[in-house]
Amino acid sequence: MSMKFKKILILINPLVFFLFISVFGISQNSRQSTISSKEIMEKMFVSVKQLRTVKFIMKDWERRENRNREGEQHIKVNISPFWVYAYIAKPSKGVEALWRQGENNNKVLVHPNAFPYISLNLDPNGSLVRSGSHHNLFAANPKYTAKIIRDAYEKVGNAFPNIFKYEGDVVFDGKECYKIVINYTPYKLYNYQVKPGEDVFNIAQKLYLNEFKIKELNKLKDYTGLKAGQTLVLPNSYAKKTILFIDKKTFLPLVQVIYDELGFFERYEYHDLQVNPTFKKDEFTRDFPAYHF
Repeated sequence: MSMKFKKILILINPLVFFLFISVFGISQNSRQSTISSKEIMEKMFVSVKQLRTVKFIMKDWERRENRNREGEQHIKVNISPFWVYAYIAKPSKGVEALWRQGENNNKVLVHPNAFPYISLNLDPNGSLVRSGSHHNLFAANPKYTAKIIRDAYEKVGNAFPNIFKYEGDVVFDGKECYKIVINYTPYKLYNYQVKPGEDVFNIAQKLYLNEFKIKELNKLKDYTGLKAGQTLVLPNSYAKKTILFIDKKTFLPLVQVIYDELGFFERYEYHDLQVNPTFKKDEFTRDFPAYHF
């Protein structure tokens, strides 16, 4: 090979490499830009609205008392009427809970898998059921996630493109997902005056906030016992920053990571998510053979 030909190859090879990378990069970007963050969010809201039943394994990490506590629950939900069954795999393995809307005096039926080894009817918001977790049993479904996200979606208005960002694709639990990052820049803490009859639960529900966050932020001993006129410190949105992984096929949220003014607050993952499965007639009753009530 002549020296002249070698010099030509040396010049051409980097050029070919550069062109290849450029073309490939443009292809990747064009595929990503075929759908906007707004379209992804709107499709997610529609998909969640169409849920009738759902079954999944929920893995969670929550900041509690300056530590990240890990949990895992196997959950079945009937959306309307709202029925929910949960088997706890972590941290209290073997505990089961069953709640049916408008029945059992609105108590949750709990099999503690420990002494006294009898099923108990308990307050779903009580400390025995919640065990210090961020949420009660009713929040364990994609509809709750969507409700929280929709609140931020509606609050930002025309600022949506600057706050809701589609930041590429990821694979989670074997599923291709859109990654949405929500940087809620208006996030701040403010003073709220308690109205007559309000407790932490209905304030959280009304303002789309986390009741545990309200309790933690105000160093409250419990979720009840507030007095009219009492001043609470509240965030003006559920999260300062949210990361979502949204399944490309179902448009359901599979991962939700929440940050507040202190940093990491909570992470929830939906594994083996089954959309609109058919449950047996007695699957949300204490007499279902697989349960231990």
